[in-house]
Amino acid sequence: MSDSVDGEDFKRGDMFLILRLMVAWVFARICEAMALSRGRSTSTWFWIGAFTGLLGAVILYFLPSLVKEKDIHREKVKHSDVSKIEAATSVEDFVLTEEDVETMVPFVGWFIVNGEKQVEGPFTVDCLRAKWKEEVISFKTWVWHESIKDWKKIESIHSLTREMKSISI
Repeated sequence: MSDSVDGEDFKRGDMFLILRLMVAWVFARICEAMALSRGRSTSTWFWIGAFTGLLGAVILYFLPSLVKEKDIHREKVKHSDVSKIEAATSVEDFVLTEEDVETMVPFVGWFIVNGEKQVEGPFTVDCLRAKWKEEVISFKTWVWHESIKDWKKIESIHSLTREMKSISI
């Protein structure tokens, strides 16, 4: 008779453990998703959610979102009078406007339309220089960068024209 009682306790213990693991996994995934949307470490918040459950989700809910802070920082960099290169703390913070491209050439992310009218890229400015030297591209070549709204010919982008002319000299 005592064997059946021990067996039931064992089954209840297993059920409680399985239920606890399932709840931990659910809260871990909830915290992970919340962390992703708030710009925080997903792996860290996964484990916090697994071990603390609802408490971890509540704490994360009340923490300020880092995504908004990054966006605010980008706007400050975009509109500051300080040199954009010095103000930017990472590649993600470096935001160029179409007007900026007229004075300074973004180093990466250039696309071109080749002679067969196919888009190639992304290229660095160094790659564009090499294509210029090989006479693969010219002032009439159509180029695009994410900071430019529409495709433009190299001749219509003053900073890029200046780059290519410096190679010809």
